[in-house]
Amino acid sequence: MFIIFSDWIVDDWTVEKIAEFEWHGLKSEEVMFFENENGLLPIVLAGENTLVHLSKWDKWEHSDDISGLIEYAKQNGGFAVSVKKLDNSFSSRIYDKKSSVAAEWDLLKFLQFRPGGLVAKYLNRPFSIRITRRIIKYKFVTPNFVTIADFFIGLLGLSLFLIPSYWTAVIGAVIMHFNSIVDGVDGEVARLRHESSKLGANLDSFSDETLGALLYVVTGYHLMMTGGAEWFVTLTGGREWFFYIGLFTGIISYTYAMVNFHSRRKKGGIGFYYWWDLNKPVKVLSRKPTLMFYLKRLLWRDSILFIFMLVTIFNVLDYFLMISFVPAAVNALLMFIHIFIIRAEW
Repeated sequence: MFIIFSDWIVDDWTVEKIAEFEWHGLKSEEVMFFENENGLLPIVLAGENTLVHLSKWDKWEHSDDISGLIEYAKQNGGFAVSVKKLDNSFSSRIYDKKSSVAAEWDLLKFLQFRPGGLVAKYLNRPFSIRITRRIIKYKFVTPNFVTIADFFIGLLGLSLFLIPSYWTAVIGAVIMHFNSIVDGVDGEVARLRHESSKLGANLDSFSDETLGALLYVVTGYHLMMTGGAEWFVTLTGGREWFFYIGLFTGIISYTYAMVNFHSRRKKGGIGFYYWWDLNKPVKVLSRKPTLMFYLKRLLWRDSILFIFMLVTIFNVLDYFLMISFVPAAVNALLMFIHIFIIRAEW
């Protein structure tokens, strides 16, 4: 069983790692302790035959004396005792309100460097954790409240692309990037308050994918109204093709997202989810970022919205849309292969 000292804050990522890597190999006569670069963690993994012995320790109220529990287990238990090193883990002791506030901020700073792309880590999260720090004290600000509010922020940003003006498009793109920043706040609030839920995760995914699909549609409409690359207009015979491409890309993007939203919770995703392993559980994915790790995340929402803001500012939305059409076409082909040829079960 897990024993976690109650007057400590421990990040859920650390608990997940222990559950995934250590739990199943734990022997009934074994006790595991854990440490990081800052010292011992307030977590004990105890086999069923060790609990009676551990319950006799009379200093449980001194949760800062975890080393004392280790010595007790070694000297009086008669069972295997080990101390394992955990990298990238967080814990902080709570003494009073002041230490609670400090630990809360330290946890937010730790969450900035949880797995994700470069845009998320170094551009979005430095802002999102500060937003979370300011609003976490308000009880009505739940994770789902943040998700819904952020959805309407995204709709506001996209609606500005319906106006045929360069400057309104730039403002809309900046708002969309702000939407990407706030998109991390709901998860941070959920982790700090332990309010993660399946409903919240589904609501967040639905919101992100809906806005993502609409982004291509409104981009196509904006280019149809304002114009784009002349060679493309000459080649296709009209600016309305920008809208057709945006509509196709949006529909495929949304269909692909909804199919994988369903399938990756069962036997595995299709398309890029299948070949790029985006549906696999945490324990089979690399925890140390590699070049491929970051290449995969170039197609993640935070990176796309950052690139979208830049191409809008530099007035090259037409090339962004045409490039986006390529993976949409590939996804359409991959979905056809998986559904009608491979007949994958999902």
